[in-house]
Amino acid sequence: SELKYHPESALGYSYWVCQTLSSSEEGELLLSPSGLTLNPSAHQGLVQSRDEAVRYVLRNPQDACGLNLLGLLYEQERLLGPAERALEQSMLLLAEEGSSSSPYLIQVMTNYARLLSSTGKHSKSLDLYQTLNTTNISLQHALALFRAGKFQEANSAYKEMLTSCDPDKKPHLLLASALTSLADKDTEECKSQLFKVFQTPPPLLYGLISLAAFAGYSGDITLSQATLNEVAKIIEWDVVSVKHLHPSCHKALKSIIKYLSQKEEASQCCDTVKLILNKLPVYDDITMEPTTQDIIEVIMRQSPDESLCTLQKLVHMYPDNVWVWSLLPYLLIVLGKRRDIALTYLKLLSFKVQVSLDEIHHHGNQLLQVKTNKLQSLKLLNSWINQMKTSLQ
Repeated sequence: SELKYHPESALGYSYWVCQTLSSSEEGELLLSPSGLTLNPSAHQGLVQSRDEAVRYVLRNPQDACGLNLLGLLYEQERLLGPAERALEQSMLLLAEEGSSSSPYLIQVMTNYARLLSSTGKHSKSLDLYQTLNTTNISLQHALALFRAGKFQEANSAYKEMLTSCDPDKKPHLLLASALTSLADKDTEECKSQLFKVFQTPPPLLYGLISLAAFAGYSGDITLSQATLNEVAKIIEWDVVSVKHLHPSCHKALKSIIKYLSQKEEASQCCDTVKLILNKLPVYDDITMEPTTQDIIEVIMRQSPDESLCTLQKLVHMYPDNVWVWSLLPYLLIVLGKRRDIALTYLKLLSFKVQVSLDEIHHHGNQLLQVKTNKLQSLKLLNSWINQMKTSLQ
């Protein structure tokens, strides 16, 4: 029954959920122990508010406010396709009303431009930001420039924001400028900005790890060791920062071992990295587009059923990621669902991948060696690999 359903309450609840999740202080209270996803009760509230927003929009399809909130809720769930459609429709409705300068239309356009950048539609996103024509460039606009490969423009934007930002935001903007310089292959500027991060209070764990990784990449063992010592100190007392540390920091730390492991004089440096990694939480959530090794590292720790759930989520989040699809057949073998392998490889074939199938097979075998030792499964898989190679020729 829908006798107790109140459209205005549904809209108000959706607004409150969006406001809470966008608040850095309140939003952090809703995170899971990994610090990357919502805890179960908070996620349930997000799903409930999204369902209520869907019902509201079905009854009021011309309500731009409802569509905007629905788009933001979809975005929080990483359902970017529906989010894009909802925000676009909201923007078009407001534009039709002739309120081209209304603050709400500007806010919806900003939301839509941010989402377009997230989905890789860089040109359309930047055109929209240009249309907004605001006096001061926003952080999201600078990020959109970076994603579009316009590194010099993005760096100029970050440096412009540094002139008038709050002290707490300064280390973050310096780090963004440093990484943008690195993407632009300006290593000297990158190093200079990373040193500024190191010298700017409060200490920023991301900046210190980035400096240690940069030093390791450059072969500067002394600098890398000194920075890692500072990281180790922070990890001992700053439990909150460690809890919410992004998985990209794991990659940065592991890169130090990768570049320095062959140098005898760097053994202490590598030992410090391993010590730090042991104190960091283990993430089973992949929240950014993963590499093959990212996927393997996660599912190696899971049961076959849990591994299948992880891959299914990733397929929905990143349907164009060939590595997610390519590992599914190997896991389906373990679960005994062999007839599904043909459909999965047909999907893989549709990508017309440039990736070597031998490389795919190598990673898949890593998975099989841990999950199963069935000789028949390997023979079956090899037959499908051969068919796949024939189809691609």
